[in-house]
Amino acid sequence: MRFFLTALVCLFLSVPALAAGNTTLNVGLNIPKNYEKVYPGGELVVELAIMNLAAEKRVDVVVDYSVKSQDGAAVSSEKETLAVETKASFVKTLRIPPEAKPGKYVVSAFVREVIESDRHATASASFEIAEKPKDLASTAVSQLQKHVLWIVSAVLALVLLFLVYRSRRRIGGFFLKNKVHSIVRERLGR
Repeated sequence: MRFFLTALVCLFLSVPALAAGNTTLNVGLNIPKNYEKVYPGGELVVELAIMNLAAEKRVDVVVDYSVKSQDGAAVSSEKETLAVETKASFVKTLRIPPEAKPGKYVVSAFVREVIESDRHATASASFEIAEKPKDLASTAVSQLQKHVLWIVSAVLALVLLFLVYRSRRRIGGFFLKNKVHSIVRERLGR
């Protein structure tokens, strides 16, 4: 229901049809809230509403979708053919290239009839491509690896200190034992 209301608002309030003289098509394009900000390599979902104002019969229309940056550089484009009797609503998913730079973009839908190409309309909407967030899972694993490395290093250092201390006692006891034996031998005259 929400989509239908959005389509009607787009059709009648926000985006008028742009075309020459005898336009009988009206087009609305909406980007759902969840897709007003997308990431490079992600998907942009658009809602397209087309109204055939002549409504004489079903017409086939070609829809040219294009995504452009604010400076007009094309980022992606797609084309599809649809059938419209009086009015129709469609949901289209457009792929954003992974190499797209963060910034403001415009998605446009140019709709024209297949048979009478002078009957056409255009609608557009803006959205943002945001910088892709760092992968939280890999960041957490990286932090965990650092902590484990520090703990293992500390444990190894403690074990090494213990072994040195223990061996010092043995070595010291060995030297003391030899010293005592040499003193005893000296006094006993052997």
